[in-house]
Amino acid sequence: MRTREIALLVLALWSVARPSEGVAPQRRPGAEAPPPPERIDVEELKDLQAVIETEFGTIVIEFFVRDAPRHVAYFVHLARQGFYDGTTFHRILPKSLIQGGDPLSRNPRTPREALGRGGLDRLPPEFNEHPFTRGVVGAVLRPGNPNSAGSQFFICVTDQGQLDRKFTAFGRVVEGMDVVERIAETPTDAEGLATQRIVMKSVRIRPSPLARPEELKRYRVVLESPLGKITIAVMPEVAPRHARHFVALAGGGFYDGTTFHRIYPGYMLLGGDPLTRGEDRSLWGRGWACEFLPAEISQIEFDRGIVGMLQMKPEDPNSGSAIFFICLGRAPHLDGKYTAFGRVVEGMDVLEKFEKLETDAQKAPVTKMPIHFRVVRVEEGR
Repeated sequence: MRTREIALLVLALWSVARPSEGVAPQRRPGAEAPPPPERIDVEELKDLQAVIETEFGTIVIEFFVRDAPRHVAYFVHLARQGFYDGTTFHRILPKSLIQGGDPLSRNPRTPREALGRGGLDRLPPEFNEHPFTRGVVGAVLRPGNPNSAGSQFFICVTDQGQLDRKFTAFGRVVEGMDVVERIAETPTDAEGLATQRIVMKSVRIRPSPLARPEELKRYRVVLESPLGKITIAVMPEVAPRHARHFVALAGGGFYDGTTFHRIYPGYMLLGGDPLTRGEDRSLWGRGWACEFLPAEISQIEFDRGIVGMLQMKPEDPNSGSAIFFICLGRAPHLDGKYTAFGRVVEGMDVLEKFEKLETDAQKAPVTKMPIHFRVVRVEEGR
């Protein structure tokens, strides 16, 4: 993204609460959000989802409880009160982000210039290492005031690295990025305000089905590529945390547009690096999801079609994050050292097509093949 576009993006985020020059901000009925809860129970928050219902479809969010407990607790607190019901996604930066959660947006008669001024000044920052990649949810701030977060939030439609550690990331979309994209296509005026009301009909909090291994077993991750489809079944019975992590990233668009960035015929394919959405090949293989997963070593043999998590730190089995590999043949030297969390159940013929692609000296494909990830749920017995 060019410097001018970055500046416009940040100004658009900050301008949501900027009063007119020389005029004190006007208090409007319903402009304030309730205070944050006095007590925060991290254990109670860690396996929750927010389900946002809109006319465009459903968006499901999971939270970064460990890294932003106050922001997560506040969002959950507001949602359980019905605070977000009837509010709108009022600001849109096409191909960048969508923004909502202002209590002033409930009233269709609120002057457009006032949208974005409500619900702020409730939380101190919890800046963390979660990068603002596609699907990440962050808290809106007033200009130059890191202590001004509140009810308003934004969802990244594409990677927005210029926001890293300047805004609080507190969650990630795990389902419904196609809905986010449709909202992001809504026409806007010169100020970036949506020309139609995009209402959050309801925002509900529920236990995450991804936290239950018996439910997680029903999920499949489908990789749709120019060479065909590959379907992966996760194995929560041996690696529940890795399986949940992979499904959540895939369902939230984290992997969309990435490519298999290393091809070793007869051995493995490496994929899942968000940095492969960019053109700087020197960075390929360095991307992560801002958390390292404890190893879940099992008796699974690394054979053809087995999916494992790459270690970001050599010789450290607890450093898996986002990059995964798919075995193209038996790899006994990996047994007992890497976490196996899935297996290919359809599309091995497609992997063979990838295996035959021309590669450069770094084993990267000469022609990049972007992949779209889709999560589906299958019925019992299939």
